[in-house]
Amino acid sequence: MISLQAGRFVPIPFAEMIDPATGRARTRRVDITSTRYAIARRYMIRLRRDDFDDPHELARLRRRAHVSVEEFAASSPI
Repeated sequence: MISLQAGRFVPIPFAEMIDPATGRARTRRVDITSTRYAIARRYMIRLRRDDFDDPHELARLRRRAHVSVEEFAASSPI
């Protein structure tokens, strides 16, 4: 994930966002009325349900995540 910290883009590995106690991503509150949020939302990449229907797209996504197709599909909140 890419974050904006002190005006700079900083990558954050997903593994660093996981709470070891729960195994889930830590959450934080965001001001959804801010200009920064609007810009980030516009340019973010979001998964859609049909991404999981296309075997080629699913394979590409799971390679990026470095997991098997089964692990990737099982971890999807969609």
